[in-house]
Amino acid sequence: EGQRRFLDSMSPYARQFVEQLEKPDVDLVEGLPPSVAIEQRVTRGGGKSTVATVTEVYHFLRLLFAKTGMQFCPDCDLPVQKQSVSAIVKQVEAAAKRGVLKVLAPLVKARKGFHTDVAHWAERQGFDTLYVDGKLTPVSHFRKLERFKEHTIDVVVGAIDAKRILKARNLTHRAIRVGRGTAHLLDAKNRLTVMSTEMSCPGCGRAFEELDPRLFSFNSPHGACEECGGFGEIWNRDLQTGAEDNGDSALENELAAERESEWIDEEEARECPSCHGSRLNAIARHVRVRGFAIEDFTALSAMEA
Repeated sequence: EGQRRFLDSMSPYARQFVEQLEKPDVDLVEGLPPSVAIEQRVTRGGGKSTVATVTEVYHFLRLLFAKTGMQFCPDCDLPVQKQSVSAIVKQVEAAAKRGVLKVLAPLVKARKGFHTDVAHWAERQGFDTLYVDGKLTPVSHFRKLERFKEHTIDVVVGAIDAKRILKARNLTHRAIRVGRGTAHLLDAKNRLTVMSTEMSCPGCGRAFEELDPRLFSFNSPHGACEECGGFGEIWNRDLQTGAEDNGDSALENELAAERESEWIDEEEARECPSCHGSRLNAIARHVRVRGFAIEDFTALSAMEA
């Protein structure tokens, strides 16, 4: 009877694919426990899998830390705070005295798609250059990107140096407005510096991007430890981090590292000196919920958690 009631709760379309059960010849049935449908499957994880990722508990932990976590500076261990635009302008002026800077506004962060609409928008707004996946691209030469690959796109708001330092205030204000509270500085060595009105360290002034669930995934380049590639151990650093240039794509290198990790003896691997086995980068390790980092939670047993 419990199974019959469960099937009755399904849509008419779904019920046509299952055998219909007749109602019992009774007036009342009491005390029936609730019926649920359980899918039985055998899950085999990869080289980076843990109990938390295979059971999908880790997905909820990542979301919890992204929405409620407090970011601490990895260098100063101080909680980040809001920063005024005037303070950011002073930082931009100080950086411009050291060399030429391009002031950028982030538009797309690690999102899949062609993104031709972004180029059309930039052209209508009067911008002439985009910073696409680490390369400067004129808007007029923009071609649609690979649809199923993640892309990051900034728009170049302007350039300043010691001689054009008076432009810093206007460029910074515009970049923060377009970037919705965040601006980037690109120097001559192609190094990117984040400036944020929302998340900045009061000690050293370092700024941080808005928290994202991908930051806490050791299977993602956004969250994985740079030294071990998200494995927590080191046995072949070049292969693990993708530094080994064998002509393969990043995905092929990652799959090769995962396959190799399944056959590595404990004596051959050593704990990563950077993440100490947590698999995450320094920024992710310094986000806390009630004083606990995410690796503190994953180190607990089911009973302790």
